[in-house]
Amino acid sequence: AATRVTSHTSVTETPYPDWFVGITPEPQSPVLFISRLVVHPQYQRQGLGDFLDNQCIELGRAARAGAILCDVP
Repeated sequence: AATRVTSHTSVTETPYPDWFVGITPEPQSPVLFISRLVVHPQYQRQGLGDFLDNQCIELGRAARAGAILCDVP
């Protein structure tokens, strides 16, 4: 299982800034962006995705992120 979390100074620097046009007030820096969560099929439905999401959220809280955004295709 793996995921990616990136830190940005504003939503305009995230991978998909158009998604967040009009968010008011704009979140304070840093803005964390969680994406590309994958789990090998053999290990799916065992809570690994939830675990990784929660770890990323805790990372954001520890970093005092102004927002934690997530790409969920």
